[in-house]
Amino acid sequence: GLGVFELGEYRVESYAPPKLVLARKRPGDGPARIEVSSFGSEEEEWRRLLAHDVDLVPFVDPESRRWLAEVSSIKLVPVSEPSRLFLYFDTQQVPLERRRTIAAAIHRSSLGRAVTGSSDTSEDVEILGPSAHPETLPRYHIGVHDANTLSQRTALIVQQQLATAGINVAVDVLDLTTLAEKSARGELAMVIHHGGYSAAMLRRVRHDVPYSIAKYEDTDFYAAVDRGDESTIRALLRRDLPMTPLVIERETVAVDARYCGVHPTTLDELAWLANVHPCGSGELE
Repeated sequence: GLGVFELGEYRVESYAPPKLVLARKRPGDGPARIEVSSFGSEEEEWRRLLAHDVDLVPFVDPESRRWLAEVSSIKLVPVSEPSRLFLYFDTQQVPLERRRTIAAAIHRSSLGRAVTGSSDTSEDVEILGPSAHPETLPRYHIGVHDANTLSQRTALIVQQQLATAGINVAVDVLDLTTLAEKSARGELAMVIHHGGYSAAMLRRVRHDVPYSIAKYEDTDFYAAVDRGDESTIRALLRRDLPMTPLVIERETVAVDARYCGVHPTTLDELAWLANVHPCGSGELE
């Protein structure tokens, strides 16, 4: 579905929604098996973490960080690489000129300040080529994950900004399975979701893989992703606009304080989990 990440030292052992079980490909340090579970809300995630039902929760929103910092049984560990929220367009139903109109109407600096409280949370976006007049756009639907409050806040502010430009959109807050299914059926013109420029994250863009959000068809793009040519990837994304960046977030992982070796580099790959282990005597990190 939409939860795409690189598995690193792990392989999928079993998958029965909402639980994914990963196992190490070969013997080594770190967890032999990892269970990845999806919950209906962030509140449920924190309840499970505090009860020691789960050991680690990614995507800790700024509001939760403030009160979790006071909980001695939990450690908050910053992720070295920032996370990004993107607006993905279904390129099969939103023509390029309309994508440009929508992307140009988003004020990313004010969006970043409103969502994260920081001004260093957006990147410059250059809109290339002609765009459509706002009045010609139909009422599109934007899908957003119901368990991600950051995405929901972002969606509501984007909705307000687009309305100011004369573009009317609806925001549909959905569980992850429904979000993926409605996107696959073409029932959502846009989706706000975490993403990036790695091969794993760009699977959400490519039309040649299952559960693509953007359904973007371009053989030059596929080849650039396969060979890791980031300059060509970014040039094609600017030209054809299957997705547009919204907010850059400095991510934090919440982990049971009994574990050490937690040094997350990015949340779209799991290689760093191989170093997680129960803390030894006197070990703090």
